[in-house]
Amino acid sequence: MNKAIRGINLPGLAVMALCAGLWELYCRTFGSGFDSIASTYVTVLAIKDLVLHGPLPAQLAHTASVALVGWVIASGFGFAIGLLLGLSRTTWIYSMASIEVLRSIPSISFVSIAVLLFGFSAMTEMVIVVYVSLWPMLLGTLSGCVPRPAGCWKSHASSTYQGLPRSSKSPCPRLCRSSSSACGCL
Repeated sequence: MNKAIRGINLPGLAVMALCAGLWELYCRTFGSGFDSIASTYVTVLAIKDLVLHGPLPAQLAHTASVALVGWVIASGFGFAIGLLLGLSRTTWIYSMASIEVLRSIPSISFVSIAVLLFGFSAMTEMVIVVYVSLWPMLLGTLSGCVPRPAGCWKSHASSTYQGLPRSSKSPCPRLCRSSSSACGCL
């Protein structure tokens, strides 16, 4: 048996086929009196028609293009903002509370706000995609700016940061603030 066939979950496919068969049996017997219940056969025909003759390919291309363009825009903004926050202590201090508030808003609740602001438009789609895609890049860049040693810096006076002279000040605002604090803030 080759690798491709061994990777197929045959019991799972058998369960799906059994469920589809039982649903078809129900629709042809007990459920035949209901107009709102579609059988498996009718559902497969509708999907085939949608794929071959319907708007599905155009809508799929639109959705994929919005997702990719939004991801590229969000990656650029996330990288720039994450770099700015990671390298500038002043920017970190004055903006991190606002960023944490925005980051805590669930994406689904932002949809209604975006629709109110922009209506049902391509701009709404793009704003939502950018908002959702921004945070992984921003946080990844931000954490990339923070050195993560194996243990906590017990004393900043005895540590060096990329060849800079030894100092009692933390080179990055998110590292241990004192000898008794724990590392990491993300």
